[in-house]
Amino acid sequence: MLGMTITRRDASTVITLEQAEFTTDMQMQISGTLRELGRDPMTYGVVIKSAGPWAVANSHDHSGARRLSQGSSAPSRAERGKIYDLCWQIECFSKPIVSLLDGVISGTAAGLTLYGTHRVAGANYAFSAIGSAVDAVPDCGVLYALARMPPGIGLYLALTGRTIERDDAYALGLVTHCIAAERFEEIEALIAAAEPLDPVLDDRHEEPTPGWLMQNRERIERFFAAGEGIEHIFDRLRGAGAQDTAWAECVLADLAKRSLPVHNLTAEALRRAGALDIDGVLEQDFRLVWHLTGLAQTPGGISLDSASIAGLFASLGGDELRLLPRTQMQAGRGSAF
Repeated sequence: MLGMTITRRDASTVITLEQAEFTTDMQMQISGTLRELGRDPMTYGVVIKSAGPWAVANSHDHSGARRLSQGSSAPSRAERGKIYDLCWQIECFSKPIVSLLDGVISGTAAGLTLYGTHRVAGANYAFSAIGSAVDAVPDCGVLYALARMPPGIGLYLALTGRTIERDDAYALGLVTHCIAAERFEEIEALIAAAEPLDPVLDDRHEEPTPGWLMQNRERIERFFAAGEGIEHIFDRLRGAGAQDTAWAECVLADLAKRSLPVHNLTAEALRRAGALDIDGVLEQDFRLVWHLTGLAQTPGGISLDSASIAGLFASLGGDELRLLPRTQMQAGRGSAF
């Protein structure tokens, strides 16, 4: 059982995820389907949705450096590479892809829904940048989006793993439309009828009011955007003035859930992502998974000092994840695998 259904509806195809665990078989099926649909002149668009809560996780999500260091359940490099390849395939797909989202988006789900042309959030939408295959480091290309957020915001979300709701997600570009989930079936029917997609979604969009994160943008920038390093962020939070004390203490508690070296790795990966295109970020994600998996198998396990962190970004040579150029993907090659 694949844990999903793929249904043709006139001019559209609907991919419905039916289980929380996202498997390699599901990835392969979606990849093959997109390859076929990209060449099908009768296909107008694709819908991706979930039959239940949207907390889609890969079987390796949240394993991370903690479990890697224990030498158990190390992520399969090849499997993770295929997930990143699918993210790139969705990003490059030449026809509209509409994700209908009404639940918590994290881990692999972020990769499946961050791309495509339209991302529609229902009232229950929430997003967390918490990492999956490499613990606190967000993967599936999420760092590309975080690195392009207003100063300090991306780092704040990456380090704390805090969840934001759809009003802030819309302001940050993570979703393109805010529409009640009760209207999702209506949207599906109109896409199946090949109605012009932008007016369909624009006419039903509900403009949100500024959320908590955007209302506190100046505060987050003050603590997280100075750029002197993670230790200085901790120092600023510990020395917060009276108006920020309660918030700073809660943030420090969240940061304490992961080690300082892991925070340093996250910050460095985010910094590098700012200079990369999406495919470059996905290839960097794979490099981190590869190196961390290798370190987990050594007698000493994973040790993340400054020198070893720099080494995690080193080229893999012939083992690099080499995603096909966008032009080849759009010409119907569809996948590097």
